[in-house]
Amino acid sequence: MKELDPMDPKLEEIIQLYIQNGVYFDATLGTYGAIGMVDSPIFFDWAYESQYFTPFTKKLIEGIKPSDFNALCAKIYPVKQGVLKRYYDAGGLITVGTDRPLLLDNYLGGGIGGFFIHREMAAMVEVGIPAADVLYFATQQNAEALGIEDRAGSISPGKWADLMITKGNPIEDIKRTRFVHTVIKGGRSIHQKN
Repeated sequence: MKELDPMDPKLEEIIQLYIQNGVYFDATLGTYGAIGMVDSPIFFDWAYESQYFTPFTKKLIEGIKPSDFNALCAKIYPVKQGVLKRYYDAGGLITVGTDRPLLLDNYLGGGIGGFFIHREMAAMVEVGIPAADVLYFATQQNAEALGIEDRAGSISPGKWADLMITKGNPIEDIKRTRFVHTVIKGGRSIHQKN
């Protein structure tokens, strides 16, 4: 993957095949960027998950040193950015996920998926996908990919009504998804104290 040119004309044939067959693309940009230790504020400007690690987990992570895999992920990151943007521009179906390991074998990759979904959305916006589309991918299109669009993905009568209300407009700034005002789960409202 690190050798792939995102502008390679041959990639168009693959993209069109995926689109014709309704394949969802989940790029997991944030995973590659963070494991690759890419120098971007997306990965280091918010919510350091390490404060939530147990002492045992912290000790495991501290004992790991950067590896060839970290360097490989750094090379793959810009390739994934280009391929995702090209897939988006072609009209392909996209989902938002993280594939975010807390710790795998002997490479640096500490992080918690619940935090990382916000970084994934920011990484998608960074490549030029409008925030409104990214939010649609993360909600409705994710629900469709999972086959649960009749119960989740949008606010409609008869659906689960699990949602969060943010402080600020994430369409104007995708990072506003990180500022949660209220969470509604199973019809029960949970308010933040701030």
